Amino acid sequence: MGTNAVVARNRFYYRCAGRYNGGLAACSASRYIQAEKAEAEVWGFVRDILTDPSRLTVGLEKMQENEASSASAEDEEASWLKRISKLERKEERLLELRLEGDISTEQFRVKSAALQEAKEAAATNLTAARSRRSRRKDFERDKEALLEYHARLVPEDLEHLTSEQRRTLYRMMRLTVLATPDGELIAEWGCNESTTPPGSFRTRGR
Repeated sequence: MGTNAVVARNRFYYRCAGRYNGGLAACSASRYIQAEKAEAEVWGFVRDILTDPSRLTVGLEKMQENEASSASAEDEEASWLKRISKLERKEERLLELRLEGDISTEQFRVKSAALQEAKEAAATNLTAARSRRSRRKDFERDKEALLEYHARLVPEDLEHLTSEQRRTLYRMMRLTVLATPDGELIAEWGCNESTTPPGSFRTRGR
């Protein structure tokens, strides 16, 4: 969502950027959401999790499950590297055949295009495997940071966190806040890909 400010009234709102730029055809969400109210309710949701050891533990376990799918990322990465190397050797051999006159220009063009397409697909999969491996490392770091934070947590200190510190916590928790067309907010955490988050709340926007 984008932001909107009514300076004269010192009011700030969230709005659907798609609806704002493209109208009803782009998005049916017409309601503006009061920023102060939404941010307070989302923070209350996060604060309740951080001060409840059982909810925090369940959430972190769910995050662990969601990240487990990338456990073989290193093997997958090695496999795609091997695939790319094999395709490059085929390209070299194909060029040799063309220079030696063993295949026609048209045959070379067709086979070369097919090898290039296969290599691009392998490169795309390699990038995805590396991304999953990086995300898992980020999760492990964020998990430890959340546990350490909770171990030394003094609930009163939460009220004095800056906006930037709160955003850091949101990022580590993989917090997602969605707004429905009628202005209802849905906050989820655990993993953005999760369809059954370990905790969520809904609240009507204004």
